[in-house]
Amino acid sequence: MLKVRRLNEEHLRKVYKLRDIFFKEHFDFLCLTSQRRVSNIIIARALNNDGGSIPIEFSRQQGKTKIISLTCVFLELYYFSLVKRLKLPHTDFFNIGIFAPQKEQSKTDFDEIKKALRKLDNCGYNFKFNEFNGNTINFTTEGQKEERKIFCFSASPSSNTESKTLNIIILEEAQKLIDEVIDNTISPMGAHTNAVKIYIGTAGYKKCRFLEVIEKTDIKDKIVSDYHNAIKERKELYEKTQNPVFLNYSKHIEEEKRKLGENSDAFKTQYALQWILERGQFITYQQLLNLVVKQDPVRLSHY
Repeated sequence: MLKVRRLNEEHLRKVYKLRDIFFKEHFDFLCLTSQRRVSNIIIARALNNDGGSIPIEFSRQQGKTKIISLTCVFLELYYFSLVKRLKLPHTDFFNIGIFAPQKEQSKTDFDEIKKALRKLDNCGYNFKFNEFNGNTINFTTEGQKEERKIFCFSASPSSNTESKTLNIIILEEAQKLIDEVIDNTISPMGAHTNAVKIYIGTAGYKKCRFLEVIEKTDIKDKIVSDYHNAIKERKELYEKTQNPVFLNYSKHIEEEKRKLGENSDAFKTQYALQWILERGQFITYQQLLNLVVKQDPVRLSHY
């Protein structure tokens, strides 16, 4: 019987170290703790082909686009060299699809990936672009036959998304995505590869697949980082580096509190990550259960 290899923690630590060197050398980028967790779990799931769903709930402007885009670039450049060297089972392609309620939203990650790849174009990675436009990046590495593709999609109800085969599915603004579109259109693109689905968003106003995934996922397999955590992580980096840039987020939060009000729905959902379901539906399931009264059934008299 064929024994399928998996990366153990020691292997993964070496891969994460390679990732850190890659980030620092080419982008002068230092991960926050929550960003590192995001990158680690995506890399581990992709290399081990574990599939499943990863919920990532970040407060606004916390750096999720940066870490997602750079992690995708790292995987696209190193995936085949890693799986071959470590003798891991793999497909002969590595494709990533980015989805959002509107195409402009999915293009945020996509454009960051394009910018990063352009920066690496002459850094010795020996890749060439076969396609490089507003919807698709397709490139190969010299001496390797495997293709790597990155797609940018709209997941609106009216969009006619062309079916692709994907290894990683990224669902941006997941709190606003429609469950039927995820289930019927997007998820099947990962059936052949057991693709990992990455749900990314903030809190919202109605029950949805994103909230369901958050509630059902074990704490070690999900990343939830509200503004308190964001400020704490940046303060730690400031103390380590003395770079005042890391104090900007707390200043931004104080301004948002003054502008929106700490008790406003906008601040609660976008920064405190508090779901306000009563705004998006007439009654929540839990509220309905609370109305149940335990008593003997009414017996009707016969006349």
